[in-house]
Amino acid sequence: MKISKSFPLLLLSIVVYVCVANGQSLTSFYALNTNGKAKDIMQNNEFERGEIGQVENIYCNPLLLNGHSLDYGNFTINAVGKLELIEGEPESSGSTKIPFFIRLRRDGKIIDNKNMAFLHKQLYEIEISNVLAFSRPGDHLIITPVDKVDWKAKRILKIIL
Repeated sequence: MKISKSFPLLLLSIVVYVCVANGQSLTSFYALNTNGKAKDIMQNNEFERGEIGQVENIYCNPLLLNGHSLDYGNFTINAVGKLELIEGEPESSGSTKIPFFIRLRRDGKIIDNKNMAFLHKQLYEIEISNVLAFSRPGDHLIITPVDKVDWKAKRILKIIL
């Protein structure tokens, strides 16, 4: 069976579209899990685009859970482990932690519970179960970089069972 010379170009253009369409740079081959469950969890990241940060080294999946790229397809309300937001190649010594804010949104409103010790605090990592303890299925977990230059790292995840 002969493969057309244009097939690799088509494949590359699809990969570039997946990462770049949402303001991401394509500099890694870390695959995003795109099974049905992962697609339900990954939400529109509501980027606040700007000229600042256009060249930042933010990969398609800048989230680490326990030092490994977050597997969206296995992320549920029962997830445990240390969540980090990174710049650079995931799981490499060259990556850098990005300071972030984390919060939950329910029915379009940010949940502001006085027992949520993580709210309004600049974080470099957090035990995700401490956040998910306040969530319900259908809530959105919002991870927003502190610095505007890192806008491409913002992530919104839908919480599921």
